[in-house]
Amino acid sequence: MTFKWKVVGANLDCILSAPTNGWVAVGFSPSGNMDGSDYVIGYVTGGSTANIRDDHGSGHSHSADTTQNLTAMSGTEAAGTTTLYFTRALNTGDSQDMVLTQNMSIHLILAYGSSDDYTSMHSAYGAVQTTLY
Repeated sequence: MTFKWKVVGANLDCILSAPTNGWVAVGFSPSGNMDGSDYVIGYVTGGSTANIRDDHGSGHSHSADTTQNLTAMSGTEAAGTTTLYFTRALNTGDSQDMVLTQNMSIHLILAYGSSDDYTSMHSAYGAVQTTLY
């Protein structure tokens, strides 16, 4: 999986990609655990119709935020790879979203699955601690 980002003013521009024809997800986590994390999960149908959702983690699960705070959403699916493009405000003002700041240390949770949905089990996952530049 790859997750690329760039802080642009008050926003985080993102590209998320994985070797799957199913869903891909990234979680912004204060601790590296699913509980309390802020997720972006999505899949692509028809090669270019992106279905992307803003979720929050509770226990070992996640569900859609009451308010969806993603913009500039698009995606592609080609040659067995799903790629999502989206923008998220660093501070959405939403209590279900994590406040991000430039140069902060953060845990990223990356996962993907083989189905075009928001709920099936992941095929692979991992986590890394990094700094948002």
